[in-house]
Amino acid sequence: MKRGRSLFFKILLHVFLPLLIGLFIYVFYRSNVWINRFLNWTFNEQLDTENYPVITRWMIYSGPDFCWAYSFASAIFILNHLYKFSSHRFVFIIVLLLTGASEIIQFFFTSHFTFSFPDLIFIVLACILSAILNKRI
Repeated sequence: MKRGRSLFFKILLHVFLPLLIGLFIYVFYRSNVWINRFLNWTFNEQLDTENYPVITRWMIYSGPDFCWAYSFASAIFILNHLYKFSSHRFVFIIVLLLTGASEIIQFFFTSHFTFSFPDLIFIVLACILSAILNKRI
């Protein structure tokens, strides 16, 4: 029973909490995003993020990508630990390739997405952090 409870809290902490934090940043700190347009929310249209410090802008614009990549990588690492698909290193390489490709693909679809190098860096950092923290589940 203790193992099940521990696994539940690890999934909650490493998978769902980063998703919620990323969604919170995306919805409440970024203006003119698709979810706000879809739901007709106008409460954050007056945000002027250009006057924020560089670190704050990185967190606003690259933070959700970091959270998504960390959550995805953690979910895959937890599943790999439970079902032993492959070695941790091989799974890390696959996760890094998938998350990196998801950002690089945006370069070719600039009318719908925005590619940026800071996002790519944050995604790589998220995968590395997740690999380190989820190595011994």
